[in-house]
Amino acid sequence: MKKKIAFVVEKISNRAGIERAVINSVNGLIKTGKYDISIISIFTDNSDYPAYLLDKNVKLIHLRINKGSKYAWYIKFVKAIRKVIKNESIRYVIGTTHGINSCLGSVRKNSKVIGCEHFNYDSCSKIMRFSKYITYPKLDALVLLTIPDSKRYFYVGENKLYVIPNIVSFQTEDNAKFDAKRIIAVGRLSRQKGFDYLIQVAKKLKNEIPEWQIDILGDGDQREYLLNEIQKNNLNNFVNIKPATNNIMEELLKSSIYVMTSRFEGLPMVLIEAQECGLPIVSFDCKEGPNQIIQDNKNGYLVEVGDINIFADKVISITKNEEMWNVFSKNAKENADNYSEGRIIKLWMELFDKV
Repeated sequence: MKKKIAFVVEKISNRAGIERAVINSVNGLIKTGKYDISIISIFTDNSDYPAYLLDKNVKLIHLRINKGSKYAWYIKFVKAIRKVIKNESIRYVIGTTHGINSCLGSVRKNSKVIGCEHFNYDSCSKIMRFSKYITYPKLDALVLLTIPDSKRYFYVGENKLYVIPNIVSFQTEDNAKFDAKRIIAVGRLSRQKGFDYLIQVAKKLKNEIPEWQIDILGDGDQREYLLNEIQKNNLNNFVNIKPATNNIMEELLKSSIYVMTSRFEGLPMVLIEAQECGLPIVSFDCKEGPNQIIQDNKNGYLVEVGDINIFADKVISITKNEEMWNVFSKNAKENADNYSEGRIIKLWMELFDKV
């Protein structure tokens, strides 16, 4: 008999890292033939569709909850999720944000409740960290993306902690090209992603490598602010902001270097995708994820958060040395194999066998 599993997300229609990570995991698990899988989407209805390709055998359940005030929706969520668990006879319920995870201990019934963290420990407020300290020990298991982050959750119990990275979204035999002369960054246009830093980096790059260009792909509330900063710093036609894409692989393969200037991350899936396409990466060494993916001076560079000059220097050094680019590209491609679907799904299956 197949085990019934449900992943819970806020909005399956979000074009963001959590939704992509969940869909990748779900699609991989369904292929094994051992599980019946649902995705429960809290703040959507039947008019909303997954932002990424979802296997047709995965059941999508919309709770249709109006978020309203910051915390009131939790009460509605607990009531609704209990009903779904009972009606669907779900064995494993898996949360995907700290807000959802904190609620799951209250919906146990006959199911096992598993929390997943997609950001590093310090990225949430002190109040939320306290909430996790109180509620997370009630979980049957907690999944973290990195070993360093897992150590911050000692209070949950070592036997309940599992480190399972994200799955790379695709695999390709193709490889990016040095002579594309395109630097790419992808993500929400938000303060977290630090594109304001990237614009400052671009000022130096334009003087040193004017034949290159920087493309930022994403949507978000900082779009107008960033466009104004580009214009103010005379970076028009050197830095371009383009909409989020449905085909990230194609965009990465048309690029030469990936850059990440985030203030904080979890385990950034886009870095793994960039490596799968053979892209050297220059990234701020923010907590916790980039240094789990990038080996400094082997497949890219890690730079102290906020150090604009060193960041720019590292990018320039790659653009000026095709031999270095080739070595970094080869090493990046090899490292991406650590995040293949087969390897990561095996870890999920081991978790379900133990919990």
